[in-house]
Amino acid sequence: FEMRRFVRYYASKSFAKNHKFEVGKIPSSILETSVFPYLGSSRYRKQLLVPPQLGVDTSVVELLSREENRPGRIVLTSDPITGSVKDIGRLIVTVNANDIATSGAIPKWMTLTLLLPKGTTEEELQRIMIDVDNAAKKEDITIVGGHTEVTEAVNKCLAVATMVGEVDQPNGNFITSAGAQPGDEILLTKSCGIEGTLILLQEGNKNDQITRLLLNNINKRSSPNHSSNQLIESIIQDLQDQMSVVRDARIAVTSKSGCEVTSMHDPTEGGVAGALHEVADASGKGFHVSHEELMNGLREETRAVCETYEVDPLNLISSGALLMTVKNDKGEETEKIERLIQEYKEKGVSIRRI
Repeated sequence: FEMRRFVRYYASKSFAKNHKFEVGKIPSSILETSVFPYLGSSRYRKQLLVPPQLGVDTSVVELLSREENRPGRIVLTSDPITGSVKDIGRLIVTVNANDIATSGAIPKWMTLTLLLPKGTTEEELQRIMIDVDNAAKKEDITIVGGHTEVTEAVNKCLAVATMVGEVDQPNGNFITSAGAQPGDEILLTKSCGIEGTLILLQEGNKNDQITRLLLNNINKRSSPNHSSNQLIESIIQDLQDQMSVVRDARIAVTSKSGCEVTSMHDPTEGGVAGALHEVADASGKGFHVSHEELMNGLREETRAVCETYEVDPLNLISSGALLMTVKNDKGEETEKIERLIQEYKEKGVSIRRI
């Protein structure tokens, strides 16, 4: 199986100014004509090491410490949670922290805006904030401000966060999704479709059918005494624990293997297939991947969910997996990659060449 970089329909198609968008990401051609030209003053743009660009989730700003007279670098990102009501507090922290982590930085500070529909109770607000608090404490992130409002403009809770991270490498090095080079090896931690599997299981519309498939395929993880609800709840908890890639990214950044990581990306909307194209587009390169390797790495519950809902696991939203490219000019570099893979395995994180 071979996948090549291509200019997708939305990227190349011309739209009339009154064209109505479909649900999902804004087409890249429209970002280039109607968003990127309007980014405010250029006065401080020289400090912007990584500006807004297609396929790149973070920006990097260089600061100058007056006390130490040395450069410091911060990484910024912003993401909403629009499609999920359950676990919105945990998700808003996780998806933003994942973006910061894939730049090689440490996520540290976050502002949070919550727009709540009319009729929201204090109990519901507190539940969201408890989830935010728990997720932020898990990753050592401090909430530094934000805005909370009840408005008729929304019919369900909308959360938007901006997160700031700090580059901690002595040389100030950071990573983007635009650094992939010819000959690089492509690696993927965990598996495709983690978040999509979680969302579909939480919706619960076809969980009885999914459970029957799972009981047939993975008896080792269950027993006849387990109810459908018990099995699904245990899987949901495990998937929630797998959603962060902060640890995955830190292993790559702090590795002693000597392996050079050239790009990292968090596969969200569009799944691993979409993330591969985003890295290729941002880097101006093509890519080859093994369909067999991607499918061999699938979790059994993802297989069951995709079979039940008739969806392609490669296109299923995949927060929780980390896509990275690493330098490979054969010889010594190949040995370094093997050492990096072994390091992941020793730390309990699955990883494979794809």
